[in-house]
Amino acid sequence: MICLNLINESNQQFVNDFLNRFKHTYVDERHYEMVRLNDQLYFFHQLSRLNEEDDQVVFDAVVHMQISLQIHDLVEFRFTPEYLPTETEESNQMNALLGDYHSAWFYKLLAGHGKLDALHHFVQPVKRINQLKMELLHNQALSDEEKMDAIETIYMGLFDAYADYYSIEQYPTERKRIAYHFIFREQPFWMNRMQSERKIGEVWKERKVQLEAELINCQ
Repeated sequence: MICLNLINESNQQFVNDFLNRFKHTYVDERHYEMVRLNDQLYFFHQLSRLNEEDDQVVFDAVVHMQISLQIHDLVEFRFTPEYLPTETEESNQMNALLGDYHSAWFYKLLAGHGKLDALHHFVQPVKRINQLKMELLHNQALSDEEKMDAIETIYMGLFDAYADYYSIEQYPTERKRIAYHFIFREQPFWMNRMQSERKIGEVWKERKVQLEAELINCQ
């Protein structure tokens, strides 16, 4: 049996605390279910080093940006051959605004607490994640392996950056568990965006099998 910590109801206290502190009054909590806030908080807490007040600031900021990146993925623009995207449906407008809201919290928390080193550290992977999203959509020259690498970075980039910022020694093992949960347990959003490309599905399956084998004896 694959060794994975269960995300159970006890984690709900982390979700409630985060939403009580940061959720906008007019936002429906279901928006956070779509980006798996429960799971995000669980795995960041598994890595967290909350020894000082500044550590909580960094933790909150990174979670905000992770939410922002994934909520923005849900925004779908309407295209026509003649015009650029000019409107979204009401739910898309909310997703765009909510993504911007949490991105703003990321900058507000780090800059407001003078954590400019952390701001510089985490902005770099955020830029890279957004760049990879554009490449997946528009760069036809990417190989299937490169596309799969990009998808992994999109979901793991901020986890990697967080572990690097705190020099978390056990992260290589933890990373496998996190990657399996968000990328290989079931096909994530960006795999579905690539669903018309059958070969990348085969690459995904191969990596899933390999990661499952590595996780079987993780304890």
